[in-house]
Amino acid sequence: LEKTKSLAQQLSREATQIDTEADTSYQHSLRLLSSATQLQGVSD
Repeated sequence: LEKTKSLAQQLSREATQIDTEADTSYQHSLRLLSSATQLQGVSD
């Protein structure tokens, strides 16, 4: 049972890390999109 518990905790930590990385990528995409929109506004 201990082994199962530690495995579950490890998976939980990894899931949290992946979630954080996904959130970071999402924020980065939003910034890129925002920059691209501003550039288009300048070129008009």
